[in-house]
Amino acid sequence: MIVSNLVSARIEVITPLDFGTILISDHTNISRVQIGVNGRNVTSGPVHLVSGGQAAELIISSLPVLQNVSVSTNIVTSKLSHSNLAVQGISLVKLEHVDRVFSDTQGNASLKVGGTIEINAQPFQYPDGVYQVWVDIEVNY
Repeated sequence: MIVSNLVSARIEVITPLDFGTILISDHTNISRVQIGVNGRNVTSGPVHLVSGGQAAELIISSLPVLQNVSVSTNIVTSKLSHSNLAVQGISLVKLEHVDRVFSDTQGNASLKVGGTIEINAQPFQYPDGVYQVWVDIEVNY
């Protein structure tokens, strides 16, 4: 007899990963914006972080209590979208987070996720506005 229990954890986004308001001063060179889980934000190339920029804060619930939990992420579509259309030239290239979290006595764990976007050289300006990208988060216990 084989018995299987399929249990799902719940992930609640307290604060989404936010790359803030950025200014690209030269569109002909590659730039990067890195939002660290430790609160340290770094830019390289002709891009400036004008305001904001913070790592995502997630609460993972419905976990077994007092357990070490493995966490992995996958970038579903690396290109950022604006108005639901993929934008060529701006991509999420890396996510940053710990590989394991420990659940508390209520079966909850917190996770911070940072990331890096890369802005490729383009002969045109990118439209102002909000950009989005989707990622998968997998929890194994």
